[in-house]
Formats: sequence, structure tokens, C-alpha cells
Amino acid sequence: MKRILLLLPVLMGLLMSCTSNKRTTFIKAHDLAVYLDEHYDFDTRDGKTYYNLAKKKDGWYVQQCESNKDGSTRVVKEECCWGAEKKTHIPIKLVPQGRNTRSYFAQKFQSDIADRVPYFGYTAWAKDVIADFEGSSDDTTLEALARAYEHYANGFLDARMGDQLPDQKNGSLDERLKLYMENMDKSIDAYGRLEKQNPNYEVLVGGIHTKYGNTKMAAWYDLNQAGRDDLAKKYLNEKLYDPLVLSVFRNTLNACPKDAVFISFGDNDTYPVWYLQQVEGVRKDVHVVNQSLLNLPSYIESIRAKGVSFTIKKEVYKDLSYVLVENSGGQFEELSWEDFIARMQLEPADKLARINQKHIQIPQQFFNDTLAGRKSLSLKNSILYLGDLAMIDLMLSNIGKHPVCFSQYCGALAFNSDDLTQTHFYFSMFELAKERTDNSLSGTFGQFNLDASWEEFKAYSTIDTTSNDRYFGQRLVESYRFQASQYVRAFAEKDQSKAKAILEKCEVAFPNKNWAYNSSCYYLFEGYCLVDDLKKAEEIGLVIMKNTLENLKKEKGENHAMELDRARAVFSNIKEKAQAKGLTIVETKAKEALASLDNGQ
Repeated sequence: MKRILLLLPVLMGLLMSCTSNKRTTFIKAHDLAVYLDEHYDFDTRDGKTYYNLAKKKDGWYVQQCESNKDGSTRVVKEECCWGAEKKTHIPIKLVPQGRNTRSYFAQKFQSDIADRVPYFGYTAWAKDVIADFEGSSDDTTLEALARAYEHYANGFLDARMGDQLPDQKNGSLDERLKLYMENMDKSIDAYGRLEKQNPNYEVLVGGIHTKYGNTKMAAWYDLNQAGRDDLAKKYLNEKLYDPLVLSVFRNTLNACPKDAVFISFGDNDTYPVWYLQQVEGVRKDVHVVNQSLLNLPSYIESIRAKGVSFTIKKEVYKDLSYVLVENSGGQFEELSWEDFIARMQLEPADKLARINQKHIQIPQQFFNDTLAGRKSLSLKNSILYLGDLAMIDLMLSNIGKHPVCFSQYCGALAFNSDDLTQTHFYFSMFELAKERTDNSLSGTFGQFNLDASWEEFKAYSTIDTTSNDRYFGQRLVESYRFQASQYVRAFAEKDQSKAKAILEKCEVAFPNKNWAYNSSCYYLFEGYCLVDDLKKAEEIGLVIMKNTLENLKKEKGENHAMELDRARAVFSNIKEKAQAKGLTIVETKAKEALASLDNGQ
């Protein structure tokens, strides 16, 4: 008995050390990325090697990786570049010293989940987080556990991207589905506990309630893709999203033409839409296509099977990871879209390859050639990923079959606005224009069909303004205000009464007292100037500048620099418009605000 009593303090100490494991304070991912970009040259030119950052227990590592012929990747070498014990940078020899000619890591590591989890970026990170932090209950660690369980669960299925450990690849589909569900349920439970103890907690892209709903819908999607709709239905609970989120996307779906293809971009504009279709039965004729998932050949084939048209055959998508687009002075032959499609249909991918079987180089002019007498699409960047190629294929292949709609303005591609028509309130619909009409007015992002736009505004502008998710809700409000202002700009020249009605609707739904104006509301100020409501223009202009300056004080580092540039542009535009309209008070305040920015206040 005495021996047991003597051992109790030791056992209790071990128990306490296991249940109170504290997270080590690491350098922020973006700060490390900037440091590495400034001190090392990671610019690879062989098209095969690339570098990754991994956050392990003892510090941050730079990993030299290579692509395998089957599309997988492997770590060739790695070196610790920042040590957790001494919290200092450690010199590496993987690459030569010298500043990068372009950003390599900094753009990839902005506000990233790498700062929200204890370990990240290597195959076993999720398993290590679960092993070391299971049982912890503080807010940030609960989020880390939830993310780790979801990532680990994804490894049991091929439906979504994610690392797979050897134990996740074994077993029949039913066995892997069981393990997938066990881990997804633990992820959902962790998010649920986090919501109960801190309802105001915010993740990267919204409030905890929205993240909880998104995780349930992710489980539904994965099981549905695996052909197990019977298991997927378990996750389709009611009231997964707050009223504002649902009303916005209900309007969006209802505004889509019949049998449209609706392209979404992230979690927050995909999962709520799927929820509305599956739980409320809203517009199930609309094909919802997530752009990120278009990087998966299996996903392309699943939506092709549901009636969405593609021209490039599945064997090509299976063998292709990305296309490198040569500059206009490149030495590769020029191909029209039709010629390129024909080549892709007739020849295996390796005969078009310029680097290896996973890469194809084609001239940039290819995207400026004509298709049926019309310009197609132009490209912003020199690299076209599989998902981008699939989206272009989808858009051009569905002309005359399915109208193609976007949940937001597409950032990956630049559209030739003269050849695109934009209709619909709150979301963007792009189709290659068949002809210009007298009732079209050129706008910032294309042509507005004014009659159709007004009818759809009246039909689909009902918004439930209540929201528990202030983060995501604020961004939905900003999007609503922005698109409303674009319609105001379009209507102001031909029918000011309609322009004023849109502004009034926007103000009634989202007054400043409930949803603060910020720099993105400059276009509302411009709208009130266009309709000559100068009293409201003065009021909103002053509030926008005040709120913008207050928000600027809260931002740090690169975010501060970005917001500073934005604030300077907004204040300059407000000053210019105020001067033109004789808004002396606003003009004076704008000058003072600009001076304060120049003085670093």
C-alpha cells in the first residue's frame, strides 16, 4: 500500500502532463514566409521540384519535394529553418542564398490554418495533433482538433484532396467509410463543443456556427460522392445556417435560369447552396459546381455524369495536373481553341508534353483566338491549373446548353467584357454575348440588361438581415452593397427612380447602425452622388471615412499596408466626387484623412 501511495504523485504528474499539453508559440507562417523569400532563392526552373513549409513539433521545416509520374509527390530533403526551442531562424542549404526575384512562400501563407493548428504541412500532422492534444478544451485547441479530425477523415476517401497515411489506404470501402465517419463525427463534435462554450468564436472564413454547418455538409458531400446516400442523409440536419446566409443564397439560386450551371468558389458559397437544395428542395435543377473541386478528375467526371458538358475527354484530365502558358514571344506553335480541343481528343497527353507527362505548354495567344466568330477568354496568369482548364472547358462547352453563373466575380480569369453579358442581382452570370442590344449598358464587369436586372432585383432582393455570424455576415452584406451600387451606376443614366429604389432597399436592409460602412462602401457614396441625393451622400461619406480610419488602426503587418493603400484610394475618390458635387465638408474631411495617412497617423 505504501508503495502505491508513493507512486501516486508520479502518476498524477504524468496524468497532468498528458491532459494539460500546451501549444508551443511558433513564428507566424506569413512572417516566416517573408523572411525566407528575402534570404533565399526558391525559384525552381526544372518544372519538377518545388518547396513546401512544414510545421513540426520542434520547429518549421523547408521541404524539397518532387512530383512522381502517378501525380503523387514525395519529400526528397528537408531542413529545419526555425527552431521552436530557441525561437530563432536556422540557416538552410537546400537552396542558394539571395532574395527571390518573385514571392515564393509569402503569397501562399497569408492568413492560414498553419497558425491555427500546432503542427501542419506534412503527411502525419493531423494524427500528431490528435495524439498530443486530445482532451484539451480551450477554444483554439478545440478548433485545431476539429480540423485535424476532418483532415485525417478525408484520407480514408478519394473524394477530396488530402494526405493519406498507409493505414488509411487499407481495407474495403465500407471499412474506410466507417473510419471516415468516426473521425468526421469527432470533428463535428469538437466544433459543436466550441460553439457552445464560445458562440462568438471566429474561424478563418466565418463564425463557428457556419463552420459547424459546413463540416456537416462536407460529410454529406463525401458520402454522397462515395455512392452512400443512405449514410450521407445522417448529416442533413435542419437549421445548420443562420437566416441571412440562407436568404442570400436562396435568392441566388432562385435567380438562376432553368438548368443553369452555378459555379462556386469556396466553402461558404457552396455548402449553404447544397444545404438549400437537399434540405429545403430549392432549385434542384441548378448544377452546383465548385471551382476548387474541379482540380479533381473524379469530381469532373461526377458532374459530367449529371449532365454538365465537357469537351476534353476524361483520359486527358486524368493525365494532366496543370498547363504552363508560354508568353506571346514563345517558340511553341499557336493553337486555336478548336485546334487545341481536337489535339487533346486525338493525341495522348504525353505527345503534347514539353516537360513531362503531367505538363503541357501552349501559347498565350490561344486564349485570344475566336470561337464561332467571338473572342473567347483571356488569361491573367502564366499558369493554368487543372481546375482552371476544366472551368474554361465547361464554360465554352455549355454555350447554348446551360447558362453559366458565378457566385462572385471570377478572380482567376480575366473576361473580355465586350463579349460577356452580366445579368441577375447579387450574383454574376456570364454568357458569351450573341449580340448587343439597345437596352444594354456597359458596366464595370460587362453589360447590364436593364429590364431583366430590374425584374430580378424586385423578385430576388428579399434578405433576412438577422445573423449570428458577424464575420461572414459582414462580407455578405459588403457583397450585397457592392453589387447594388453597380446596378445603381447602370440605372442612374436612364432611370434614376430605379437607382434610388435600389439604394433605399440597401439602406433599409443594412443600415450602418447594424452593419457598419467601411471602405468597400465607397461605391454607395458614389451612387448617392449619381442620383443627386447629396444629403445622404454627405452622411455616408463621412461615416465611411471615420470607420475606415478606425479599422486601419486595428490592422497589423501586411494587412495594414494593404488596408492603407485601399484607404488612400477611397479617400482620394471621395475627395474627387465631393469636389465635383460641392460637398465642402466631405471634401475637407477627405483631405484631412489623406494628410493623416501621409503623416503615418
